[in-house]
Amino acid sequence: MGKIVKVDDCSGANFLDIAEAIDVLANTELEIQHYDVFVVTENGVPIVLFRPDAKSDGSLTHLGVQPEMRVILDSDQVAEMFLELEQMKVNAKLSGRSVALIQKALPIFLAKVEIDIRDYQITVAKLDDAEVVIFNDKDRSPTARGHNPGRPGFEVELESKDLAVRKAHFLR
Repeated sequence: MGKIVKVDDCSGANFLDIAEAIDVLANTELEIQHYDVFVVTENGVPIVLFRPDAKSDGSLTHLGVQPEMRVILDSDQVAEMFLELEQMKVNAKLSGRSVALIQKALPIFLAKVEIDIRDYQITVAKLDDAEVVIFNDKDRSPTARGHNPGRPGFEVELESKDLAVRKAHFLR
């Protein structure tokens, strides 16, 4: 077994904002794997920004959504936000691939236990020819042993090539 290499991570709350933004963009034929996704805060309000990744062919546009109000931002607003991104509070940055992996793994976790995903930190990692999504208690110390029985850790291992689930289990 090889070494696990962390790729991305975000809070469960940030992922819910991303999921809501994707739902708002449902009619845009968004191919999430071709974007980098940012969750920023502007005036205390979360905004999800989608930027075509470095490998895209130039045909994709920048997108932005204010998920709480279910509003798609106009292209001028989005362009201005990307220009100011360095000065904004970026709560999360994920590759579109990581978003797709979490989307695949989350229902598997939620089928096992009733939890509020806002109470979790989500990590995406690479392991040899597999990708792993790990859900851990957001308040858990990295040096802590064991888990909080009220917020069990969970791991979903997926095939890299087709995202088929290899295994899923609670963490000890």
